[in-house]
Amino acid sequence: MQIFDWQIPTTVKPTRHKLNFPHFEYVVNNCRQADNIEIGLTGFTKKSLIKMYDKLEDGLTGTEENNIPFLVAGTQIQDDEVWYWFLATPLVNHYWFRVTLEAKKLIKKKKHQHKDKRHLVQVWSGHNASIRWLNILNFKQVSHYYVGNEKILIVENRK
Repeated sequence: MQIFDWQIPTTVKPTRHKLNFPHFEYVVNNCRQADNIEIGLTGFTKKSLIKMYDKLEDGLTGTEENNIPFLVAGTQIQDDEVWYWFLATPLVNHYWFRVTLEAKKLIKKKKHQHKDKRHLVQVWSGHNASIRWLNILNFKQVSHYYVGNEKILIVENRK
């Protein structure tokens, strides 16, 4: 696994796109195993998640050199809360640094647009890579709930 984008040949740099349905559907159907588990634990199926596309406020996608989507991210507004979501295929590991920079830009933009709202993510406690990454993005646990024996964390960006 490469940590920084500059370790990848320039011909393999990822490309950022505005959120679009074909990329969203592709990533949902080809996401990482931990994302699959998290989808089920949070009450969704891949089919119901795909149907939710029209309710998403904003987002972005990332593709690799052959225009294969590897990440979808975005927000959904509910009352006084902005909920962020991030789904990825295993290819995301090749672009960790770039994805982190893009996520920081998205969060900064949303925090500016929605200053009066809480900025939240729910994440399965067993999805260790996502938890570490969300900590880098300044999301800290504020509560949790259980689905069976599995813990779902609610993390908030307060910075």
